[in-house]
Amino acid sequence: MEISLFLLTEALAKRGHKVSVFTPNYQGSDQVEEKNPKIYRLGWVSDSVFLRTNPISTRLFIKKILSFSTDFEIIDAYSWFQPAKILSKKLNIPFICSIRDSTPVCDFRIDNKPEVNSTADYFKKRFSYYGLLPRQIANAFYGYLLTQSNHSSLKGAACVFCASKALEKLVKPLNQCTKVINSIAQKDFKREKIKIDSVDFKKDKIVVYAGRLSSGKGVLFLYQVAEKLSQQNIKFVFIGEGELRREICTLVNQNIICLGRKDHDFVLNVISKAAVCVVPSLVFEAFPRLAIESISLGVPVIGTNVGGIPEAIGQAGIIIEPGNTEELTNAIRMLVDNKIEYQKYKNATEKEAKKYTETAICNKVFQGYKEVIDEFRDIS
Repeated sequence: MEISLFLLTEALAKRGHKVSVFTPNYQGSDQVEEKNPKIYRLGWVSDSVFLRTNPISTRLFIKKILSFSTDFEIIDAYSWFQPAKILSKKLNIPFICSIRDSTPVCDFRIDNKPEVNSTADYFKKRFSYYGLLPRQIANAFYGYLLTQSNHSSLKGAACVFCASKALEKLVKPLNQCTKVINSIAQKDFKREKIKIDSVDFKKDKIVVYAGRLSSGKGVLFLYQVAEKLSQQNIKFVFIGEGELRREICTLVNQNIICLGRKDHDFVLNVISKAAVCVVPSLVFEAFPRLAIESISLGVPVIGTNVGGIPEAIGQAGIIIEPGNTEELTNAIRMLVDNKIEYQKYKNATEKEAKKYTETAICNKVFQGYKEVIDEFRDIS
């Protein structure tokens, strides 16, 4: 989300729009970057969900924003919606909510097909998955209150911008004004030679995964396939941190490389040299950046039929069923062994990448802002 927001605000500012970004500065003081976009980093105690979402913190955040500026035409809220709703009333301007994942709507990272739950279904699902320990009970009630607060903000927004059609479908019951606006795919990055032990970028076929190393992301599913293909000249590169890192990294063999956390430029350089990128998620993904970044670099993607993953990949890759190791194995083998099929998908990346250019996304966002502002003025 942060990368997507950064690229969007930079692109809008480049086109002459005046953009202000307000974000917490954890364990720091108020800081202002005097440029366009103008970034206000507001001093905050710590990165705590409770400290970011309780009414006292919300009011404090709003007070800090108003002490710096009130010169806005529209508010675009990412992730933390409650301040936007209150600011909208104080300044008499419209606000929209931009959603890049499902958690503000249903508070579950465990679902393949999330939905807006009734109160009874929410607690039933929550307790059956997380258990009834006192801490989990408290988390469940707090999560419920936060989700209901998010629903209230989403219902009150002039419009909701969704990262994918899959996410729009989830949001639609809460607000009839929705627009599907994807992310800008590519940032400028320094292309450079990189070296990874036991990888020969000229001879090896590189299959890359970059993201959180967790069960929901399908990392073990991908690892099982990597083990099956260990006798071929395919190298599987895992980039990221997470609860499964220790398990994966202690099991590595010659064709499986675990790199841990790397900066974004390094990741993009690895992707640019890969044959295939894999998005193996088992749970809902609204619109994975890994897929569109790979496509923008001309690298075909294999992804699971979950959430917005098929939308992101389009014709530039292969869609498989989540957890199906046979399908994933066959898809990888085909792309690394069949030059004709591989070239077909590689050629499609150029067409698909045009959907996620800076110009294409900025035009959609600006048009969305304009429609909301014009309608608000007409009503006012």
